[in-house]
Amino acid sequence: MSNDVVTKLKELDVMIIQADKTSLSSPLSKEITLDLKRVNRSSLPTNLVFPADPSKPGIMLPQNIPPSIMLEALEKASAD
Repeated sequence: MSNDVVTKLKELDVMIIQADKTSLSSPLSKEITLDLKRVNRSSLPTNLVFPADPSKPGIMLPQNIPPSIMLEALEKASAD
């Protein structure tokens, strides 16, 4: 992760979460499935940035995320 991205994550007080749905009996499996459906996906890996406002959609990111794309998504997610 680039220094610029780390700085932006700290600035925006962003939490990074890595979801693992390999076990269907996982307590979070249902929530992960619902989040994937929200963005019309059914499989992992899926990289998303969720805005603080839950009424706004998640921002889909590519599997390999260049720093410029991550910074753009963070800015968009943090905009009012």
